Amino acid sequence: NSNDPAQVQALTSDDVVLVVDGYEVPKDSIAGFIEDGGSVMKDLQRKSLKKGYTETIAYDTGTYTHTYTTDTTQLHQGSYTFIWERTNDENEWKVTAMNISNLRQEDN
Repeated sequence: NSNDPAQVQALTSDDVVLVVDGYEVPKDSIAGFIEDGGSVMKDLQRKSLKKGYTETIAYDTGTYTHTYTTDTTQLHQGSYTFIWERTNDENEWKVTAMNISNLRQEDN
């Protein structure tokens, strides 16, 4: 929600996998995707539907809505799943997988 792509990037692992609408985002494009999307996203609301964790892995899946700073009249919505893994530092978790699916306007 902070619209700070650098903050989001800091939470992702070096080998993160990002799938958007069923397509894998190439590793060399993930930082750009986060930068481009995060800097213009506004009013992000997440509704977690299921989450859990073990000693080494955690997950969260649910739905989201948001607008863009360039168009606050159109509501965008979809679903997400994030998977975190504990790093070698006991107190640090990094996102290792993200799956984001946008709901198409004709589906509304």
